[in-house]
Amino acid sequence: MIPPSIPDLQPSWNEAEVKAAKDSAKLWLDGDKKALAIIAKAVPAAKLYLIEECTSAHAAWKALQSEYEPHNTLSALTIMQQTISNQCQLGNNPVAWLEVMIQLYSCLQATDPKIG
Repeated sequence: MIPPSIPDLQPSWNEAEVKAAKDSAKLWLDGDKKALAIIAKAVPAAKLYLIEECTSAHAAWKALQSEYEPHNTLSALTIMQQTISNQCQLGNNPVAWLEVMIQLYSCLQATDPKIG
């Protein structure tokens, strides 16, 4: 969701405009604050540094997305290596193996849409 536009406060110049914008965006700001708190509770303590500077849920989500879903060559190579090394061993469930392979392929396509 796109945050509302609230102008920067210029003392003795636009206080009424800023107050009006904040008042009209109160519902959105309250929801955003709640969403940011939920996101912060879900993040492991060791990774809180990723979102500590974020002032909105959207910013926190983007920070986490860039950490956990990097769309670059390195992540594509990692996924390809996982795919190559994932073998269905004797006695393993081939359906479960196939599901893992499909998930890996989907992740690979997400990192590089040209693959496929």
